[in-house]
Amino acid sequence: MWSSLSLPSLSAPKLRSANYSRCLVVAMIMMAFALRLYRLDHQSLWEDEVYTVLRGNMSLLNMLRSILRPFNHAPLYFTMMHYWQRLVGDSEFAVRFFSLGWGVLSVAAIFRLGAAIGGGATGLISALLLAISPFHIWYSQEARMYALVTFFTLGANYFFVKILRGDDLRGWFGYAICTLLAIYTHYFAWLIPLSHFLSLFWHRRALKSVLLKWLIWIAALVFVYLPWIAIVVLAGAQGAYGPNIGWIAPIRWIDPFLTLYVFGLGATADLQFPLNYLSALTLLAMLSLPVLQIFTDNESKLERELLVHWLFTPLLLVSMISWGLSIQQHFSIYMDRYLIVISPAFLILVASGLSSIAQSRKKLATVASILILTSIAFSLYNLYLSPEYHREDWREVSRYLEEQALSSDVLIVDPDVHFILTYYFPGKIHRKIVPFFSLANNHRSYLLREASALTIQGGIKPTRLWLVSFFSNSADTHGFAYQRNAYIAEGCPFDRIKAWFDAHYPILQERTFNGICLTLYDNEFRSDE
Repeated sequence: MWSSLSLPSLSAPKLRSANYSRCLVVAMIMMAFALRLYRLDHQSLWEDEVYTVLRGNMSLLNMLRSILRPFNHAPLYFTMMHYWQRLVGDSEFAVRFFSLGWGVLSVAAIFRLGAAIGGGATGLISALLLAISPFHIWYSQEARMYALVTFFTLGANYFFVKILRGDDLRGWFGYAICTLLAIYTHYFAWLIPLSHFLSLFWHRRALKSVLLKWLIWIAALVFVYLPWIAIVVLAGAQGAYGPNIGWIAPIRWIDPFLTLYVFGLGATADLQFPLNYLSALTLLAMLSLPVLQIFTDNESKLERELLVHWLFTPLLLVSMISWGLSIQQHFSIYMDRYLIVISPAFLILVASGLSSIAQSRKKLATVASILILTSIAFSLYNLYLSPEYHREDWREVSRYLEEQALSSDVLIVDPDVHFILTYYFPGKIHRKIVPFFSLANNHRSYLLREASALTIQGGIKPTRLWLVSFFSNSADTHGFAYQRNAYIAEGCPFDRIKAWFDAHYPILQERTFNGICLTLYDNEFRSDE
């Protein structure tokens, strides 16, 4: 597997040995596996992961229908999970292990790509950075499509580099297959062939024949993608609503910089820790070195330009679209997890910078590496062991309800919470699902009417009412938990449903869990004064 890569001679004697380099790569892959396996099922599944499980347990036809209703998901990941769950089950460990596998494979893939672009040292550093990346570990421990699309993106770029260096049929087939699988996994993967087009167009005179062949292959990919486009259009014509993105916050000027921060150190890297800012500046400095070398060094210039296009073209385009949506519609499409398809380019550029500076200023490279690794170590500590950075704890909420709820109680939930608790708390108590309301006053008349009419089996009036409110850190653009934690600590002050119940029913008990408020009321209605 590794024999096709030529490793440059490095300063350390052991690194001159190809066998030693292979051993290092194997060690990094094993470390990546261990870091992704550690506490894989320690955190509760969050909302989107539960939807993954529920869809995976549907029939294939019903699963496809479910992702077409808002048509904001491509089908490949959910189709694979459908069969994966039939093979291994739907436990937290089982459904997340699927992502773990693709995350580990991505470490091997980034070594191949980094070595192909910048030599063995760049490949090794890239593999190390991805193996220990808190950002990538987080999504390798999540039952979603992000680890899968990262692997296919790395494959597409690896074969694209092979095409640039030698126009062979195997390279084109590999490129086409990886790109097709990527765009069938996540819509943002379309940004990758766009960055490739810009790389080819920038050198259209020297690469005219490659550009023409690329256009033909992309046309073939679009043709193969047409069935899904037709299905989506047909679903829209039959009344399916558009992508559910209205919840995404408007973009801010600082967001692209925070994205690079998260790519390097993870959303679990404390923004109030001064060392992390120094480490982030170090990452940006390492990133800038290979970018500047484009203008001063012709060796591997095309490959470095590819990395720059891969990282910055999607980042700029998504930012511009998000600015337009933010101004007109007050939401955006800007989310770090959607942009995971460009994160490997960031890591390879940083690795290239570290490799370059190590050749002339070893002490400086050592200091830079220590800074970065220290911040990553603290971030990983938070990821594994600090609950305030973790996903919402639906598992513990369900355990508490199992212990405390009475058969004469009613659990009041919105549609999202209802589906989450379908996995964790099939429940022995009656549920009342309160729909979402778009206008501030719509909920009042509904609750006045429905709350007074609540009954359980046999038409009996319930004794107590439980209300579940939550705030997900995954709703944050970068996955930071600060806003969520503050919101929960304040008792969910902007939850209109909770505010209404607080005003009309005596509170018997209120408990907070990670990202969740659970309130128990005595069912004695108090009218407005």
